[in-house]
Amino acid sequence: MLSVSNVTNRYSDEDLAVFKNQIEQKLEISFQQLKSLLDRIEDISESTGNDGDWMDDSSNAQDTEMLHAMVGRQRKHIRDLENALIRIQNKRYGICIITGQLIDKRRLMAVLTTTKSLEAKNFIPGKIEREETERKRQSASKAPASFSKVIKRTGGTPVVKPKVEDDFFGDDDDDDLDSTVDEINLEEIVDKSMED
Repeated sequence: MLSVSNVTNRYSDEDLAVFKNQIEQKLEISFQQLKSLLDRIEDISESTGNDGDWMDDSSNAQDTEMLHAMVGRQRKHIRDLENALIRIQNKRYGICIITGQLIDKRRLMAVLTTTKSLEAKNFIPGKIEREETERKRQSASKAPASFSKVIKRTGGTPVVKPKVEDDFFGDDDDDDLDSTVDEINLEEIVDKSMED
């Protein structure tokens, strides 16, 4: 069970200074990576369409699309780092937004932008119910399985034993559903259809 408590403690100013230093270094690297991505997009857009090769243009369009996605992720990461710096300023950095307890230092060093403790991250209300609903939805959307009766060939002419699914009058008696028609010789059926 997830325990929620009021914040009674926080990281010391020395700890916050260490975290701030780590975040600022990460932020500087992230800005350099963002600039590199934007430069690559600019280079590709300048080279597109100059030689008239549509294969290259198609490849460049895919590269540009991928780079734009990477730029979006990088900008979000930078925004998260900047928000972490604001939390440090407010002395709220490292406090779980769900439980109000301190987030473990090892987790903060691994993921500088985290706002949840492992306990809060792993506890998701209604997760089991959502998974069960999703499982039911997926099984309901599958096509029904089809079954066929396999008849052994003993040599000579194959014999078909069709299963009667409904009787003539529409009764749904289980006894009628299990009955089968006597063996039918396929050659006789083919001969009769040829005569008609």
